[in-house]
Amino acid sequence: MDVNNAPEPALADGPAPTGAALALSAPVRWRQRTVVRRAPGAASKPGEPAAEAEGNADTDADADADADADADADDHDATATAHAHFNADAEAHADSAVSAEAPQLAPRDIELWLLARRAQGAALRLDFELRTALARQVFRRDFVYVSRQLHAIEASRRVQGLDRTRLNDALATLRQRSEVIEAALARRGSELQAAIDARAPAGVRIAFARPARFQATIVSPGAHRFLAMLLRADEALARLEMAWLLGLVEPAVRSALVSDCRRALLGFKDLACEQRRAVGLLVQAVNAQRGPGRNSG
Repeated sequence: MDVNNAPEPALADGPAPTGAALALSAPVRWRQRTVVRRAPGAASKPGEPAAEAEGNADTDADADADADADADADDHDATATAHAHFNADAEAHADSAVSAEAPQLAPRDIELWLLARRAQGAALRLDFELRTALARQVFRRDFVYVSRQLHAIEASRRVQGLDRTRLNDALATLRQRSEVIEAALARRGSELQAAIDARAPAGVRIAFARPARFQATIVSPGAHRFLAMLLRADEALARLEMAWLLGLVEPAVRSALVSDCRRALLGFKDLACEQRRAVGLLVQAVNAQRGPGRNSG
């Protein structure tokens, strides 16, 4: 099951309303009141109101003009207020949408949950952020696959008659490799941070255009170690980007370090597959030994 994608950077404020929407660009054309002028004392036609004096007509026209001006001013203020409320509501809605956005799951994450429910009936859910492209790519592409390999090795403990020494050796090999990789990534990250602290301007910070929040389903201790390596790699790569932008790292060195991180993570994936295959052969051998006994009995 793929559950992905969320907007990553905060939404920018929308464009301000144009002047034509708020200001009157043409002279106001006041509404004129039509006044029928008659001689003083002249009778009006049937159904027609009595004629008013010229002076009163001018006064009424001026009053109407003032009333229209006030109405237009009120319309102007109402329009401006409406735009302000609209922009405020839009910004509030955008902020709430970003804050309420759920973290992304790895593709096929549901497979891990179903696996955990069948096996031990529980799984960990961990939320985290990945800022670099390589770390996001590895999590989306490999996390579920590697987790399944590691879980299968752990689950082999339930197989009766399996050589426990060889199983423990396989698990120890994976644990030692993860510790070596995480220590190397931590050491490289510390070196980069030391260079940044020594030569960077005071208060400098780095911002990433597409950071993303994720949630991982952890179904075995080995899967948790793999996620820890991934987070350590993301931290080291983030410091590498900052050092490169500050001119502290040459482009060739930057490319080499990124390749080292990729090889380390994919190397652990390959090792997990190899150990899973080796343990699987042991399980097959145990099942083959059981077969004749069951058939003869």
